[in-house]
Amino acid sequence: MSFYQYVLIGIGGAFGAILRVSASKMLPTVLMLHIPSSILIINVIGGLLIGIVNGLQLNFDQKIIHDLKFFCVSGFLGGFTTFSAFTLETAQLLEKEKYCAALAYIILSVVLSLTFFHIGTKISQVWQR
Repeated sequence: MSFYQYVLIGIGGAFGAILRVSASKMLPTVLMLHIPSSILIINVIGGLLIGIVNGLQLNFDQKIIHDLKFFCVSGFLGGFTTFSAFTLETAQLLEKEKYCAALAYIILSVVLSLTFFHIGTKISQVWQR
């Protein structure tokens, strides 16, 4: 990897992290059953966007596409989505002995993020037709 690609990842990551924090302040913090919702929603949206970017077969120079993926996926969406916040929120639920909420949060986070990644991939395929 080149220094330029590291810079792209850093800039994208900074923008993604800023958007994540801003969005988490605007989104509802708790769903039913005490499930933390803002990070769940952010991670699901991130899964959708990563699916779209991953699925797009853009007709540009391969170096441009490679750099764009570093910026968008590794940088921006890596900074936007967050496994660390998911882990913290799950641990907090477990510490409060809200075991059903913790399990539901884990299942919803994984299943919805993977589902929306798949939907994003399908969206990108439709756009390319």
